[in-house]
Amino acid sequence: MASPHAAGGAALYKATHPSASPDQVKSALQSAGTTDWIWPSEDPDGVQERLLNAGGF
Repeated sequence: MASPHAAGGAALYKATHPSASPDQVKSALQSAGTTDWIWPSEDPDGVQERLLNAGGF
């Protein structure tokens, strides 16, 4: 379910930054990612991926 969340985040960002290039959108999404979540107890693969926080868009 990451794809719909990332696409929604990109759409929110583009709504407020209509001239942003794809690279700028990618950078914004990556910057909005947080590693502040419960880990590793709830992540079986042991890799702490970033979780998108689209609240700032």
